[in-house]
Amino acid sequence: MRTWVHVLLLAGLAACNFDSSGHYIDDPKLRPDQRGKADAGAAGLANDAAPGAAADAASDARASGMDAAVTDATVVPPSNDAAATEDGGQLSKPEDPPPPEMTGGLKCGDVFCPFAEAPIEPCCTAASDVEGGAAREVDHCGLSFGKLDSDFFTAQCWQRDQPGVVDETCPPVQVDLRSEDPGCCTDQGQCGGIDSTHGLGCHADPSAEIEPCGANSNDDDAGVPNECDMTGRYALQMDVDMTWGGRSGGLWELTDDGRGLLRITMLLDIEQVDATTRAITGVGKPCGVELPSFYSSTLCEAYQPVFPTRLWESAAMPQFAITGQVQCSTPGCIATIDAQTYLLGVQLNNPEAPWPTEAQTETITCPAGAGAKCFPDHDADGRAGLTVELAKQGMFPATSTTMCRNGYDKQGAPLSSSAAAIFDGVRRSDRILLGVRMKVGGSVTLGEECKDSTGSGIAQFVNSRAWGCIAQQGTYNYPFGQRAGANDPCTATEASFMDANLPLYKVLAVGEKPATTLELANTTASKGPMVRLKRIAPLATAVSCADARAAVAP
Repeated sequence: MRTWVHVLLLAGLAACNFDSSGHYIDDPKLRPDQRGKADAGAAGLANDAAPGAAADAASDARASGMDAAVTDATVVPPSNDAAATEDGGQLSKPEDPPPPEMTGGLKCGDVFCPFAEAPIEPCCTAASDVEGGAAREVDHCGLSFGKLDSDFFTAQCWQRDQPGVVDETCPPVQVDLRSEDPGCCTDQGQCGGIDSTHGLGCHADPSAEIEPCGANSNDDDAGVPNECDMTGRYALQMDVDMTWGGRSGGLWELTDDGRGLLRITMLLDIEQVDATTRAITGVGKPCGVELPSFYSSTLCEAYQPVFPTRLWESAAMPQFAITGQVQCSTPGCIATIDAQTYLLGVQLNNPEAPWPTEAQTETITCPAGAGAKCFPDHDADGRAGLTVELAKQGMFPATSTTMCRNGYDKQGAPLSSSAAAIFDGVRRSDRILLGVRMKVGGSVTLGEECKDSTGSGIAQFVNSRAWGCIAQQGTYNYPFGQRAGANDPCTATEASFMDANLPLYKVLAVGEKPATTLELANTTASKGPMVRLKRIAPLATAVSCADARAAVAP
C-alpha cells in the first residue's frame, strides 16, 4: 500500500500559513524509505522557492500545439534529468525499462506487418503454411518461431490475427510443456486455441483432428430458415482489459499502478457479404473512446481523460475500410471484423512500427512531414492531434487500500513533480493534445436475426503520445509564477513532462493475470477483450455516432 509522502513536509509548510484544504493526513508510520522520499520532496519544495530558470520560448511549436506554428527549426527534446520550469518547479520524468529488441519493416500484400520481439521474426504466409494448418490465407502477415526451436510452432509462418471467439466447448491447445492457449471457435466453425501473447488469434492445432464448433457443432441446425441479411448499419463496442504501472518522479509516486477497461465504440456499415466467399466489406468510423481513470494516492487525486462527444462528429475524423468473414447467416454462426490498426490524431510512416518514445515525439516523421504535421487535427479544433479533456468536477470514492480516506478529487494533471503540488502550487493541464494508436478487431457469435451479437476481440496495443497540452486556467507555479489564462499552451518542457508521464498500457489476454510487480486490488484472470455488435438500421438509414453510442450503452 502506498502511503503519503508529504507527511514530513507539514512542519515546513505550516510556517508558510498555507491553506491545506483538508488534504493532509498525518501518518506517523512512514517506513524509513518513505521518510527519505518525503525529505527529498521537502528539498524540492525549498528549491521551488528560488527564482526560476529561463523559460522555454513561448513561440515553440510544441508549446503552442497549433499546426500553424510548425517551422523547420530543429527542436531538441529535454533530457530525462530533472529540469526547472520557468517558475522554478522541478520536473522529473519516469525511467521506463529499455524496449526489447524488435525486428520488422516487412510488407505482405502491400500491407505493413507489425514488428516482432526478437528472436521471433515477421514473415509472409505461403501455400505450404495454409496446407500445414498454420495459416488461413496466402501472403498475409505472420510470425516465424523458427529460432525458438519450438516443437509446436516448428518453422512455419503462422498467420497473425486469426479470428475466432473464446469457446469453452473447444479444448485448449497445448503449445509447450508449461502453457496452453484457451479453446476458441473460428469463423470456419473449427476449434482452435486463442493466442493473444503473440497476436496469432484463434489458431489451429495442426497435430489435432478437426473438431467442429459453433453452428457446425450441430448439423441439424445448419441451413435453418431464419437466415438474416448481414448488410446494414451496426454499433460495435469493444471492452479491453488493461493494466499499467504507476509513474514515479520527484514527488515519488505521481500515479498508482492501475487496471481498468478501455471502451471503444464504432459505427460500422457492412455494405456487402459475398454470396460465394462470405467475405464482409464495408466502412467503419470511430464514435467513442473511454479510457479508465488513473489515480495518485500521493495527492489523493484522480485524472479522468474525457474524449468530448463533439470530437467524433468532426468532418476531419477519418473513416476506415473494413473487411471480415462470416461462417453463415444464422444464429450461432461466427462473424468476424478483421483486426487493423487505427491512428487517430497521429500519422506514422509505418503504422505498425514500434511506438515512438517520449524522447522521439518531437522528431516523429510521417507522410505529411515531421513534428506537429504528424499530429493531424482530426477533431478540427485548430490544435494538433485530438484535444482530450481531464475532468475537474467530482470525486471517486475512497478505497480500503489507500490513505485517501476522503476519496480522490478529479483534477487536471500536474505539470511538475514539485512538492508544491501537495498544496496546488504547480501549473496543471486540463486538455492534452493526443495522438492515439489502437489495433483492434473481433469475432462474434450471431444472435437472433443478427440483431445483437457478442464475442471476443483482438486488441494488440493501445498507445498514446502527447504533442502538447493546455494549461488549466488559474493554476500557477508557487511562488513566482503567473496564473494561466483561459487557453495558455503548456511550455515545451511541460508538454514533454506530460508526454513522459502518460500511462503505458498492457492489454491482458484471455486468462492472463496482471504482473505480480503491480500493486492492484484486482488480480483476477482476465476475460480478454470482449466485443458486442448490435444492428441499428438498414444501410440507407441516417445514423449518427450518438445513435451508435446509445445503441450499446449499459
